[in-house]
Amino acid sequence: MTQTTKPRVLISGAGIAGLTAAYWLVQQGWKVVILEKADTLRKGEYVIDFAGTGWDVAVKMGLDDALRARQTPIRALCFQDHQSYEKARLSMQDFVELMGVADKFASINRRDLQELLYELVQSHIEVRFSSSIHSLKERETGEGVDVILQDGTAEHYDLVIGADGLHSNVRALAFGEEVQFARYLGYHVAAFRISGVAGDEPGLMSIMRIPNKQAGILDLGDGDSLALFVYAKESNAYVPRKQRKQVLIETFGEMGGMVPAILHSIDDSTSIYMDTATQIELPTWHSQRITLIGDAAYCLTLISGQGASMAMGGAYVLAMAMGTPSTNNIESALAEYEARLRPFVEELQNKTRRLASSFVPTSQFDLWMNDFIVRWLHFSWVKRYVAKQFSLQSLFEREALAKR
Repeated sequence: MTQTTKPRVLISGAGIAGLTAAYWLVQQGWKVVILEKADTLRKGEYVIDFAGTGWDVAVKMGLDDALRARQTPIRALCFQDHQSYEKARLSMQDFVELMGVADKFASINRRDLQELLYELVQSHIEVRFSSSIHSLKERETGEGVDVILQDGTAEHYDLVIGADGLHSNVRALAFGEEVQFARYLGYHVAAFRISGVAGDEPGLMSIMRIPNKQAGILDLGDGDSLALFVYAKESNAYVPRKQRKQVLIETFGEMGGMVPAILHSIDDSTSIYMDTATQIELPTWHSQRITLIGDAAYCLTLISGQGASMAMGGAYVLAMAMGTPSTNNIESALAEYEARLRPFVEELQNKTRRLASSFVPTSQFDLWMNDFIVRWLHFSWVKRYVAKQFSLQSLFEREALAKR
């Protein structure tokens, strides 16, 4: 990859969407600068099920073997009551075969995927950590965007891409405050790595549940485990970092099994990711020379199981629409990107909203139904129901089928 052309693109956010967009734009001949507010790559410690559109993009980038090599092996999901008594179990092999993605799937720590992407692009782009945008102004002549950084530096770019997540700064500056576009799905999520607390078995994701709350622990087999807590709450208020441990203790203190040990293991060094399950819905993802990708544009939430996948997919679709600097009309490219991707994204968002009501069972009956479905997956009608709810079909597969 080389960067010999003059047109410049500024990407806000060195996450999955931003790094993927940088890779493909450099391939097309654009000069790319990434700003990242944090002082290093963010260290979110949770496992994602990676398949579908993102997998197809990863294959095009030559990352499929690396994804398999660095995947976090999950043998099965074990659904338990609040005292860790097993109620139902689902093997991951059965799940991926049911979804039809057995050879195009990896359970991987989100941090590892981000690191793979960074390793791929770091020598070909400029990445500025501890840097963010203070203001944006598109020139009336349509000749790009004037950018003022937080340190007062003034710069000019032909295109600005907001790949800065659910709480996007670029979106707030260019399109309006988050509250206008946020659809809260009723859940808070917390994820973190712990040491000294083992799960039931290495590679087993144990999920303890009571109505409106679930706590999961994945034993990594190396002395560490990954914890994932989800709970329903009417308020979507932000929880400051210093309050997160106490919020988890107050919310999950009634649960038994391994939960007390997990909560007790949290100390001052534990980095707890905590946020809400919130979708983003904008009337448009772009203006003349500013556009959004990934969670900044169309957050799907972890309930969809496709957030990272569609972050990579959206970045790729945008870069392909952009083409090379010598042949490109940026305004028409942004419109093409959105027209191609938006119908698929809206379908995923609608499906996620339907699934959200049952993501964390709200009653003992819902818990029983959840366990019933898992135990009876060998029946064809149950398989069809589950596959419909959790489809991991790729955008590109959908487009190919439509052309036949």
